[in-house]
Amino acid sequence: MTKPKRQQPERALHKLVADYLDLALTPASFWFPIPNGAKLSKITGAMLKRTKQIKAGVPDICIVNDGRACFLELKSKRGTATENQFDTAYALAGAGAVVAMCKTLDQVKNALKDWGIPLKVVRL
Repeated sequence: MTKPKRQQPERALHKLVADYLDLALTPASFWFPIPNGAKLSKITGAMLKRTKQIKAGVPDICIVNDGRACFLELKSKRGTATENQFDTAYALAGAGAVVAMCKTLDQVKNALKDWGIPLKVVRL
């Protein structure tokens, strides 16, 4: 008997947002994921932490627009930010970046609008 697949609403949101950013951002912006939350083997995870190639609390997505760093932390509808995520968001804001925590694509769209990031017209 096989186990039923566990639903992964945050992963689905990541995919939806990634698809949207690929379509909606203009050439004036560049985005990339920060896969710190990826499932790693114990050995790989320990090596990355030891060599400081990952940092706890860093948001999921970075968008660079007009020389400014904008970060999105994506959460499922029931998800909540960790203390490390709040601390990192405050540190990033102190360094001049902007950070938004989003649980829906509409919240992502609103953050991009609030940040003045130019977008192509896209319907998703």
